[in-house]
Amino acid sequence: MEMSSENKIQMLGVKSKLFKALGHPLRLKIVHFLSSGEKSVTQIVTFTNAKISNVSRHLSHLRESGAVVSRKKGLTVYYRLNMPFVSQLLLIVKGDLGGYSGEKFEI
Repeated sequence: MEMSSENKIQMLGVKSKLFKALGHPLRLKIVHFLSSGEKSVTQIVTFTNAKISNVSRHLSHLRESGAVVSRKKGLTVYYRLNMPFVSQLLLIVKGDLGGYSGEKFEI
């Protein structure tokens, strides 16, 4: 069964939102960290060495795109990847940039 043009446009919107969410170095660093499993906001802040307000804002972007989901246990909020293929995408991109001679690329 072929997808209607309206559904195709809707899927392109979802993909576009995801790529836009991945379009910031700190969000890429967070996704890379979450690729090893669920983490608390405190763990993410420690790993990224960023302010909690900055991390929270970027987690919100990732959550709105559907890339991550959260759950709350007591006072602690945990995040995990909702789209496991995102971490595979990062590995593909990192591999393709192996010979890149421009700015330093690090995840």
